[in-house]
Amino acid sequence: MVILQIYPLSGEIGFVLQQWAEIGVFTYVLPFLLLFAIIYAILDKIHIFTENKGVNAVIAMSIALLALTFPGYGSFAGQPFVPAFFSIIFPQLGVGLAILITALILLGVFIPLTDFQGQWGWGNYILLLIGIITFLAILFNSFSDYALFGFGGSYVWQVYGNSIIAGIILLIIIILFFIFNRIGRERRVPPH
Repeated sequence: MVILQIYPLSGEIGFVLQQWAEIGVFTYVLPFLLLFAIIYAILDKIHIFTENKGVNAVIAMSIALLALTFPGYGSFAGQPFVPAFFSIIFPQLGVGLAILITALILLGVFIPLTDFQGQWGWGNYILLLIGIITFLAILFNSFSDYALFGFGGSYVWQVYGNSIIAGIILLIIIILFFIFNRIGRERRVPPH
């Protein structure tokens, strides 16, 4: 079982959260509900079984329950795979959202998010770039913490991981530069 540490909080909220952690709400119930809802929504959207939504519910429930049963490996050996991965990625997601909100506030103060025609301005593109970098950092950090797909446990990743991430970020910046340059040239061409 994934050990979820909830630091002692004053009052009843901390006690309730600790009890929920002990009975497995964060380890089994919430990951099950999340997986079930996502899988059911996908099945409902693609209309495989349009006549009977019960079949969609059974398939979603089966996949969600199966996903929670398989054990992890590496530093989480013997613990359920999906809850262990969720225990790594979701706290980092919270940090990433805090970074994006801070960037949004600072960009909103200094750089307009839209231009005078109501289209995306430089502020939105900068925010998009910060979002992509934050997403990649969370993804790679989660993989390295969990030793998933050999990222964290490999010698190459431990030695060159930061260089790989910097190279990917540089590649994204170069691609965005060429995209914005092309969009700018297309806007300047007068209509015939």
